[in-house]
Amino acid sequence: MRPIRAAAAVLGTSAGWVLAVAAAGALAAPEPFEPVPRELIIHFKEGSPAERALAGARRLHRGVSVVKIDAGDDRPRRGKPDSRAERWSRLHAQMDNWRAREGVRRVEPNHYGRFEAVPDAPAPNDPEFADQWWLGAVGALGLWPIGRGEGVTVALVDSGVSLTHPDLAANLEADGYDFGDRDAMPEDGLGHGTGVAGVIAALTDNGLGVAGLAPAVRLLPLKINVGNTTQFDAATVAEAVDYAVAKGVRVINLSVVFEQPNEWLRERIQNALDHGIAVVAAAGNDGNAVWFPADMPGVIAVASTDREGGLYSSSSRGPEVAIAAPGTSILTTRRDGGYASVSGTSYAAPMVSAALAALMSINDSLPVATLKSLLRETATPLTDQSVGQPFGQLNAALAALTLLPAMTPTPGPWTPQRSFEASYRVPPLVAPADIYVAVATPAGEFALLPDCSWAEVASAGYRPFARAYSAAEPGAGVLFGPGGLCAAVPLAGLPAGIYFWRVAATTAAGRLIGAVNSEAIEIVP
Repeated sequence: MRPIRAAAAVLGTSAGWVLAVAAAGALAAPEPFEPVPRELIIHFKEGSPAERALAGARRLHRGVSVVKIDAGDDRPRRGKPDSRAERWSRLHAQMDNWRAREGVRRVEPNHYGRFEAVPDAPAPNDPEFADQWWLGAVGALGLWPIGRGEGVTVALVDSGVSLTHPDLAANLEADGYDFGDRDAMPEDGLGHGTGVAGVIAALTDNGLGVAGLAPAVRLLPLKINVGNTTQFDAATVAEAVDYAVAKGVRVINLSVVFEQPNEWLRERIQNALDHGIAVVAAAGNDGNAVWFPADMPGVIAVASTDREGGLYSSSSRGPEVAIAAPGTSILTTRRDGGYASVSGTSYAAPMVSAALAALMSINDSLPVATLKSLLRETATPLTDQSVGQPFGQLNAALAALTLLPAMTPTPGPWTPQRSFEASYRVPPLVAPADIYVAVATPAGEFALLPDCSWAEVASAGYRPFARAYSAAEPGAGVLFGPGGLCAAVPLAGLPAGIYFWRVAATTAAGRLIGAVNSEAIEIVP
């Protein structure tokens, strides 16, 4: 059901056109759109007697005024609510009345607007999600429709992981290793690694516990400490790093610090960097300079922030820090199968590792240096108490959106019309997918059907415009226009007015593959 929910989140977002590619199946009808307008925008011809006769109208411009009307309301009348259809009918009747007056050039509803943001994924059903404040702080709901870490493995060099934890087990690779005790069972007896693992990859929407930032990632648990102690050394960490390189991981998370740099470990980490692996390390928790190995050039050093978005008082800081992430009161997985709240840069670093994994699942060809720069450029500025720090707080959603290819229509700008041609192109798809096309208007949403006609979403839900569609090459995938699935898109039957045509696309796995674009188009009666 996740692909359907993700597609619905995109389709039901805004006043305008929306294109989505989603898994086959019925989509639920959206919530009702904004209320019926109670004003008209009247465009008068020069010297119009109708304009001179207006009293109490709000003048917008020479020849353009706003006139209040009675479109009806939701109050019960004789025990029966005034329906939206009835209110729209009265609105159009009054529009027709105004159009018939001498000197009136154009009439349109003064549509209500609403604030619009990136279409978020639905909140997951994990019971503790509401207490994971940090997921909202880094933009998890905006990230998840775009990338969740599919196909990316993150090595967790730590105290191991609870191998049977119900919120983690399904995301663990079977070939982890315990370098501290020299066996193939990297079971966590300390708890630190299990907490880090939950931040990265706790299962999402499984009705249990918490959510991880990259819930589709694969975790390679590499235990470095002896038994259940906190004891580990540089040579053991170096072994674990080499093992991760040999296993072909894309990200290595090091929520560990050393008081003194170690040249052998430095060399092995540099080898990982030379293999194109992102190495993410905790900056440290003493409020001063960044510790080794986070201070290494090329390593992505992560500081921690508080709930207010300022630098956490105990976080290490300095020019070596690439980015910060929340590090206080982080609710995550516990080694006994439960959940606990933890703090420190140890838990900020895995948020960045998770974000990198998600970005890699969107575009696996970008070098680590590019991804690191992207994280820095899209970061949210720290609050005033942290002025002077050369880094911001992770904004995973914005970073992911930056990677999406634009789906720009041609031609433009639009002119008032009843049909149009537009060469929207769908990016190459990994597998055939169903395409849904819908237009959201103040009168409700309408879905485009395979015969290029429109159907009301409120009564029939979203129905696919094309099933098992495949755009196999970059030059293919024309939806509308010559050679497209519709030679021209008819607008007959849709309410008149000016709307914004918005385009987005998701894969069958429910992941956005096209950046949302907007362009105004006017539908005339």
